[in-house]
Amino acid sequence: MADEAAAGRPLNTRWWRPVALAVWIAAAVGLVVARGVPLDTLQVLAWVVATLALVTALGGGRVRRVFVDWLPLAGLLFVYGLTRGAADALGVPVHVASIAGIESALFGGEVPTVWLQEHLYRHPPWTAVWWEVPITVVYVSHFVVPYVVGAWHWTRGAARWLFWSRRYVGVTVTALAIFILVPAAPPWMAARLDVIGPVQRTAGRGWSLLGVDVAERLIDTGQASVNLVAAMPSLHAAHAALVPALFWRGRGRTTRIALLAYPAAMGFVLVVTGEHYVVDVLAGFALVAAVCWACSRWEARGGGDAVRPSRRTATRGSSGGVRSRGRRRPWRCGLRLVTSPRDQ
Repeated sequence: MADEAAAGRPLNTRWWRPVALAVWIAAAVGLVVARGVPLDTLQVLAWVVATLALVTALGGGRVRRVFVDWLPLAGLLFVYGLTRGAADALGVPVHVASIAGIESALFGGEVPTVWLQEHLYRHPPWTAVWWEVPITVVYVSHFVVPYVVGAWHWTRGAARWLFWSRRYVGVTVTALAIFILVPAAPPWMAARLDVIGPVQRTAGRGWSLLGVDVAERLIDTGQASVNLVAAMPSLHAAHAALVPALFWRGRGRTTRIALLAYPAAMGFVLVVTGEHYVVDVLAGFALVAAVCWACSRWEARGGGDAVRPSRRTATRGSSGGVRSRGRRRPWRCGLRLVTSPRDQ
């Protein structure tokens, strides 16, 4: 009788869901250790989308929804990659001395990047030291954090997803237009043209202290494959500033200070490694403030399908609309997977 009862029960396959997700995460970590952090934004996005698709499939949701939501973002990043060389193709002059002049005027004749490298990189010929490890980690986080934040918003429902995507796309598209119309040289390029003092690109040197030289080489390769005159505003700084902007509402003072620490650290890293001027970083912060203000105003007037989300995140109802109750998450109790909220 016991055997017959056991035969009549459906096979419990819930145990393999966290196992499958753990194997996927282990494979991703192994690839990063072996080849370094992927710096091509489309590659990072592909990993994020594949992870979301796996979680959705394991939870019994509709995988098609993942690709429908994220494919436009992939198209945007592809267009961004095409801007490399756009200034030359359009005959737009690259601003080199003018940006350096503004930076120098703001700081009493000094260029902060030059001053910082003169005072911090005093060890024998440009060898890496311990404090360059966190500098490299903060710099590389730009290639991962925005899409992880976007994935988190996606799992929280339609309102959160729209809240994030409007601001991310608004910041990125605006910056893209500025890069094409007003190309600007970063400090390291100005130094090679003898416009400012000596500056070296040091963002990837921290990996060498961890014995991950391949990661440093990948950083160099990634830097060489992007738009080299997309310095003003700093998209690194802008995407970092989006993090506190997205999570600011309803947070305590300690949490807000922690959130602000990320864009502050990113700004310092960009300046000290020769990737951006201070004015580039400030322009990135200002861009985020302007886009977030515009989105909030538009949403407050009833624009779009969702307004600024509250702690009770909206999800899709049975009719396909947006409702504010009954949120279901893609996992509960650790790695226990259930239906994704986007497939309700």
